[in-house]
Amino acid sequence: MYNRHAFLIAVVTLGILLPNCGGSKKSPKQVKKTTKRAKGKSLHPRIRTSIKNMTIQETRQERNRVARETADIARLIALDNRILSLSNDANEIKNVRFERAQAYEANENFRRSRDAYQEFMMLYPGSKQAEFAHFKAIEIGTNIAYNSACDQTPTTETITQAHEFIKTYGQQSEHHDRVVKLLKHCNNRLLECEMGVCGFYLHTYHYSKKPEALTAAKQRLEEIKETFKNTIPELDKRIEPLVDRIAELEGGKPKKKPRKKKSETSNDIDSVIRHNPLEGVQEITIGKKNKSKKYVDRF
Repeated sequence: MYNRHAFLIAVVTLGILLPNCGGSKKSPKQVKKTTKRAKGKSLHPRIRTSIKNMTIQETRQERNRVARETADIARLIALDNRILSLSNDANEIKNVRFERAQAYEANENFRRSRDAYQEFMMLYPGSKQAEFAHFKAIEIGTNIAYNSACDQTPTTETITQAHEFIKTYGQQSEHHDRVVKLLKHCNNRLLECEMGVCGFYLHTYHYSKKPEALTAAKQRLEEIKETFKNTIPELDKRIEPLVDRIAELEGGKPKKKPRKKKSETSNDIDSVIRHNPLEGVQEITIGKKNKSKKYVDRF
């Protein structure tokens, strides 16, 4: 009797333990957590969700609060765009357009700021802020021109705007002298780029000996003379290296440059500063390998 009870207990115990042995039980599947992706790419999703459903009155109140209490320029720009899409008040739209251009500039979005200033001066040419908007478009355009490596469209556009400003407002404007200085910077920048293109053609001819490269260099040099003859007083001195190089490649004898005395040269790394005729621009040549860096004051 005792053995029968012991046998039953052993069987029940084995029935309980065997299913949990051997690792036959499958582990539960891991459920991947997925989150819905917001539509559109935005650095500020809070702006998209909180402003798009605001009424015009709510937008005005929120804009006043943001301008007064916070420094969230991105949110301020979004609120300005919302007001422009909802408002029917012409005076409010004019003021918001001008303040939005200033907000873009404060946010260092210079291309949008320049475009906003240009849009304002075209839409409201008779307003009090039109002259200042025109000036800011030129000033910001000059900085964009110096940051453009190849495309000189911003430079030519800024030069055109500067001439229009001088013609429209004349010397009576408080910004006249500043605009004249910025115009000189833009002309200087455009001349440097044109000379770089001419130098590229000469470099190509030096290695490939293709006559069309030399022809292109000579044509570009003539265009430089015609374009800048009235804007760059020291033009002949600036383009003299190109003229000498063309004469050398054509087989002529360029003008001999005087040799420097040994006392004037140094084997150590030294700096030679050549002042550009334009104010605020200096070329600094460092070392013997003729590596140059240009430092321009930010106008």
